[in-house]
Amino acid sequence: MVTPQLDETQFEERLQTLCDFLVENPVLQKASRYAGWSSKYIWTLLKRSSDGDPKFLIRWPDRESEQRIQFCEAVMQARKMWKASFDGELRAAVSVGQPRVSTFQGEVVWQKDAEALAMWGGDTLEAKEAAWRLGGEDDYPYAHRINAKGKRERIPLILYEPAAASLKQHIARSVLPELYNPPEVRTISTEHSGRVLVVGAVKPPYARDYVAPQVADTPLKADLRARLAALRANGPANPVPLDNQGRRTIPPNLGGGSPTNDPAEGIGRGQKPQLDANGVPTGRWADPLVHRKHADYSEPGKGGYSMTTGKLT
Repeated sequence: MVTPQLDETQFEERLQTLCDFLVENPVLQKASRYAGWSSKYIWTLLKRSSDGDPKFLIRWPDRESEQRIQFCEAVMQARKMWKASFDGELRAAVSVGQPRVSTFQGEVVWQKDAEALAMWGGDTLEAKEAAWRLGGEDDYPYAHRINAKGKRERIPLILYEPAAASLKQHIARSVLPELYNPPEVRTISTEHSGRVLVVGAVKPPYARDYVAPQVADTPLKADLRARLAALRANGPANPVPLDNQGRRTIPPNLGGGSPTNDPAEGIGRGQKPQLDANGVPTGRWADPLVHRKHADYSEPGKGGYSMTTGKLT
């Protein structure tokens, strides 16, 4: 005997009851407690059955069959049956509706037996008394059923509500994928531009002697090219004087003989340069006293003379 309190027949019936529960509820721990064991004892049962213990051979799902299978195989079969049942419930919820127990003020509303109501004359006190006195109906006018424990119980009133649109969408994609879940096709076009160097090519435009076609310059570009060529050939018209280190400087006789880049104080601020007969600056100043006031040497309304051209600024 596997369990001291149970014989082989009783032990097999408990295992069968456990498998029957799994068809309705797939939670193993709850099934073990429903069969009369602790929630953790289910793992011991599965381990001993998977080891091939002959005491765990049961007749299931057909209890009248002579063929027996191991308890662990029966559990797997029960879970497959639950999966099929759950699939049917989802399909029914989409097509028929989702069942909901009707309640009123927190209490369950029980279903009434339509056949008994028609037989005894409706839901009245006279009909209830007649059903009890003549028909033996002690719970008129409610409908009844036999539960899993073999006892008579009332049947709750079930209302069917429309399934949510999201559930319908998922079921449609799973059951009818060719209609509601078509394969997605995307076409992507990619273009690339670039240059390739071909080594050893003999045909243009990759040959070594290939010359690209010349494009005529615009008038503005041609004028700029001519002016640039003249500057490169002749240099600037008025070159800037440089010292022996290639730095810009001024003539030694300009500004009292100072060879630095800083002109003497007063140069260009009202001083009059000395001009030759042709009016060209000679590089000298008419008055060497460059520290006098601006008003002494500047003409009214004039701002002074340029250090480069000698003209009024």
